[in-house]
Amino acid sequence: MSRPSMDLGDLVEHWTLVEPEFDLVARKHGVTKLGFALMVKFYGRFGRFPRGRGEFHADAVEFVARQLRCEPGNLGFYEWDGITYKRHRGEIRRFFGFRATTVADQDKLVDWLAGDVAQRERCPELVREQFLAECRARQLEPPTAGQVDRIVGTALRLAGDALAARIVARLDRDTALRLLTLVSVGDHDDSALLRSVKATTGDVSLKSMLTEIDKQEAVRSFRLPGDLFRDVAPKVVKEWRDLAMVESPSHMREHPVQLQQAMLAALLYCRQQEVTDALVTLLVSTVHRIGARANRRVTTKLVNEFKKVSGKENLLFRVAEAAVGRPDDTVRQGRLPGGRRGQPAVAGGRVQGIRADAQAHSADDLPGVLHQPLPAWLDPAAGGAGVPVGQLAPAGDRRSGPGAPVRRQDDADVLPGRGDRAAAPGPGR
Repeated sequence: MSRPSMDLGDLVEHWTLVEPEFDLVARKHGVTKLGFALMVKFYGRFGRFPRGRGEFHADAVEFVARQLRCEPGNLGFYEWDGITYKRHRGEIRRFFGFRATTVADQDKLVDWLAGDVAQRERCPELVREQFLAECRARQLEPPTAGQVDRIVGTALRLAGDALAARIVARLDRDTALRLLTLVSVGDHDDSALLRSVKATTGDVSLKSMLTEIDKQEAVRSFRLPGDLFRDVAPKVVKEWRDLAMVESPSHMREHPVQLQQAMLAALLYCRQQEVTDALVTLLVSTVHRIGARANRRVTTKLVNEFKKVSGKENLLFRVAEAAVGRPDDTVRQGRLPGGRRGQPAVAGGRVQGIRADAQAHSADDLPGVLHQPLPAWLDPAAGGAGVPVGQLAPAGDRRSGPGAPVRRQDDADVLPGRGDRAAAPGPGR
């Protein structure tokens, strides 16, 4: 797969030979001139020598060749080993003021990484970038890739041990020993506690809430200081916590003792905060569930009240019959089937009106709808004069004859009024 073309701005910025570099390259002759010039520019940009011609982009080779007025194919004749190559490397180091890295330099760099960078960054790639930048700042040629990996790994291990020793020093002796019992061999209470601490939160229920409370009390029994990780990077604490969560006790015992204690302390420290958050979430969810259940109960109760009153249709037929037969009369005392008074029918009419209104309101508006007062002329407790039947029956229902939608009854021709009291006669009587 071919590489994408390089931008002209990058070629000009990184692959243009300046005057001191031209003077250095001018001393070379033949096919080695192009290879030497490319190594000069590569070392000036990356602070190291290329591993072969494959690290040079074809556009960069052609751009430098045009400056030297030579053919780009001359790079294929350059030898990447031997006496000439070593002499060229020495000349380029002296030109930039760099020198090869010694064993003493590597030891100093390891101490610097372990005491600073590796305690803040636990990612090997990030530590490697910092190492190469430091080599460039100290004008040291970086060692080989394998040596760099070993230096980074050693620095990370030493930094972890130093941080663990610092954390354990802040714990009292009993707490430090009890932390080790969490991963010790055998089936005991502390090993079961470790499994409980690692367990996730269950569904919303009283049992889950009680389990989380027990878990919180067990973690607090270790009495970890609140500022235990005050000067430790959050990335390091999270790394220890994640390792302690996924590793089994047998794998945990393979680490140094102080690192075991630091990892378990980080696990308990983080889990204490996580369990607290889980308890808050469970409490909020439980309150919402209680509210939803109460709403369902209230809704069920309201639905039960929206019951149809028995005999209401018969009463409507009687209203229509009375309105057609004697429209000028007033509403008098009457009885419903079964001898009951008119109050149930009035209540049924009220519920029917509420049902129609409730369909146009949201659930939040139902209480206001249910408490609307009855009209004075329908309220049995209001008292007062009777109401002409003609005002109650719709004009479209004043029909008589065989097609009239009425059903006759023998005991009354008028609607029930207000209790046992008779209303005053109307002007038409």
